Amino acid sequence: MAVFFFVVGLELKREFIGGELADVRNTILPIGAAIGGMLVPALIYTALNIGTPHAMGWGYSDGNRHSLRLRSGVSFRQ
Repeated sequence: MAVFFFVVGLELKREFIGGELADVRNTILPIGAAIGGMLVPALIYTALNIGTPHAMGWGYSDGNRHSLRLRSGVSFRQ
């Protein structure tokens, strides 16, 4: 996983320095999409759970979704 993110970082650096993302106007859409990809799920979760005890739990559920998916085969068979 570390190698993957290292390679992604190198690719991004190359694009920001001399590639298509070197122009600020070309970076507006990808950066906006990345920010929207973080904010929209959080806002949907908050809107659906506002006023409940679970309203502040979105970070927990988002951070553990992969581990729960991996463990779901064992956890739900009991």
